[in-house]
Amino acid sequence: MRALVDEMETAYENDIECFEQKRPAIFKLKLLPKVESILKRFIYQRALLEMGDGSGLEILRKWLSKTKRGPPPSLQIKKSLLDIVLQLPVTDDNLKESKIGQVIYTMRNNPNEDPELKKTLKEIIDKWTRVITDTNDYNSLIEDYRDRKKIAVSLDDYRQQSMSSLRKSIPRMVNKRSGFDFVRRPQQEGGSRSMSGRQQATEECDKLIKEMKRKMKKEIR
Repeated sequence: MRALVDEMETAYENDIECFEQKRPAIFKLKLLPKVESILKRFIYQRALLEMGDGSGLEILRKWLSKTKRGPPPSLQIKKSLLDIVLQLPVTDDNLKESKIGQVIYTMRNNPNEDPELKKTLKEIIDKWTRVITDTNDYNSLIEDYRDRKKIAVSLDDYRQQSMSSLRKSIPRMVNKRSGFDFVRRPQQEGGSRSMSGRQQATEECDKLIKEMKRKMKKEIR
């Protein structure tokens, strides 16, 4: 893939030189069939995008650009390269590394651009917009998942702390409600009354636990 990109770069520079010398600039046109035959294959499209320095998309940008130094790209070159660009499995990172997006938008907004090319340009822009949007949505989902995980951990800590406080406060609360003293053993006046007191204390504890659990559920919601 590096060899093809180097050939495209050489053809680009040769056309600029020919243009400055007022000679026919046909090096890119001569190389175009080879470029098409290679870059229409998915495996080479991936290789082009995975070039570490971003030179893959950059050479396509140069071929599509209209510069003061060189000749404007021919309709044939633009049509062939835009068809290839539309097929490229670009990612959000690919678009950030290259300035090809600026060229695509400029061509799309050019009132003198060929109508058929404008349709292809619109398809490219729509596709890239979905790529960027889907990436941002994915990142948002990841952040949302992390936030939810933090909330879940916080709620779990809250439940544990609340239950711990509840266990510590039950004797004091029963003391206030029923008049029982859990620190000082009550004097038994009779077996039946002592048993009745224990049952009453158990019932009071059960009621308090249910009441505190109901309050905790309301707070968590």
